[in-house]
Amino acid sequence: MLKETSIVQEWMTKSRQDGWQEGWQEGQLALLQIILAQKLGLITPELTSQLRQLNNEQLDRLGAALLNINNGQDLEAWLRNGVTKESH
Repeated sequence: MLKETSIVQEWMTKSRQDGWQEGWQEGQLALLQIILAQKLGLITPELTSQLRQLNNEQLDRLGAALLNINNGQDLEAWLRNGVTKESH
């Protein structure tokens, strides 16, 4: 019984952590989309789909790169090239 309780508690803790990370990523993505929409205008469904595929680290790098993204071409170039660069 104690072992089952421990397993359930571990599972619940992991589920909460996963949910928190997923929620954080969704919020970060939503904020970046708002900033990009205000800065560049309408974001195409294709770009939205590409943005949704980014992980937390890539979203962080995109947030920093926003200072240098001035148009849709800059964003597309970053998604082609910047998304794969490692942060140092």
